[in-house]
Amino acid sequence: MNPGASSSLPLANPPPYLSTVVTSRNDDHGGNLLRRMQIFVDAWFEQVRRHRLDAELIVVEWNPPPERPPLAQALRWPSDLKPGEARVIVVPAALHARYAHADRLPLYQFIAKNAGIRRARGQFVLATNIDILLSSELAAFLAEKSLDPAIVYRNDRIDVSDAIVALPDGADYLGFCNEHPIRINGPTWTVDLRDGRIHQVFLSQRFEAITRFFARLSHGAGLAGRLVRLARMIAGVRRGLPPQGPPLSRRLWQTLGRAAPAPRPSTRSIPAHVNACGDFTLMAKSVWESLRGHPEYDGYSMHLDSIVLLAALASGLVREEVLPYPMRHFHIDHSAGSGYTPEAEAKLFARLRAKGIPYLSWDEVERLIQAITVMPDRVRYNDDHWGLGNQTLAEILPAPSGQDP
Repeated sequence: MNPGASSSLPLANPPPYLSTVVTSRNDDHGGNLLRRMQIFVDAWFEQVRRHRLDAELIVVEWNPPPERPPLAQALRWPSDLKPGEARVIVVPAALHARYAHADRLPLYQFIAKNAGIRRARGQFVLATNIDILLSSELAAFLAEKSLDPAIVYRNDRIDVSDAIVALPDGADYLGFCNEHPIRINGPTWTVDLRDGRIHQVFLSQRFEAITRFFARLSHGAGLAGRLVRLARMIAGVRRGLPPQGPPLSRRLWQTLGRAAPAPRPSTRSIPAHVNACGDFTLMAKSVWESLRGHPEYDGYSMHLDSIVLLAALASGLVREEVLPYPMRHFHIDHSAGSGYTPEAEAKLFARLRAKGIPYLSWDEVERLIQAITVMPDRVRYNDDHWGLGNQTLAEILPAPSGQDP
């Protein structure tokens, strides 16, 4: 733990190319939260140093628990952030208490992210989460500074075992992620590598059996990558990327792809890679501003990330590009019901209903997006004060811990 943190002063450094925005509070949400956050911080700044990534990390600390240390103190910060920066923006309990469900929802995820996005200094803004690690290939791509403001960038999420939290400081976190994938989240499907189940893909029993067989063999990123390509073939959403690997392997995947049954047409008004999009949505800051951020819904955060992605596409400001494998981002798994996973969906919704916390169904999202397609000027769900724009928020520049992992 570091002993303190310095107060924020006007930032004299030139604006960074990229702002990465996350939100959290020190409440152990999902279990081992501080450890997951520490791995995120360590891995992020390791990528910043390795690839010379011109980026700032913005952590929006929402409604800090008074009985626990603030995040600027609870987390260990590198002794040298360069060429990156870190900022902690604090939304106090008094502001949180203004919301209707504040007594049952300790964190309003997307209002918090909006506060960070609005105050971001980067030309581009990545909205993500505190348990996400970028692959080296993805970090290297971001460091190239070749992003297009007319594109919203998405990427497949790979879920990894929560056993990563038991690794010592300074461990090879990315190596662990490559070797311990448990789910792959593609555009319209999720493959569970532990038992071969495929969620949200319309497949015959024959092909469920095929993918279950290959899931039993999944022991590393190489096969996980092949499963990504296989699942995309099956789902009918491949983007013209030839399979990699030896000729026999290539023929195998191509054969399976040709044999796969055609999926049912999507019922979505605007097809897009909405699966787990809250963990990786990257757009120009100007586009985020034009949309006025995520919808600031006074309820659970379900589907709000999908709405802003679909609204961005409906607006005509951007088109979507799904960054291909081997670019990927890893998500540290956590306790069932604390967030959305296909197998824990019922448990999550039961918890929300028991607490009387409202959430949007996908049918409601569809109606909103259909309205946008008819009236594109309705893509903005918030007023001019989105992201707590009419509030002065305390900002902290975290002090280094004096040692790196």
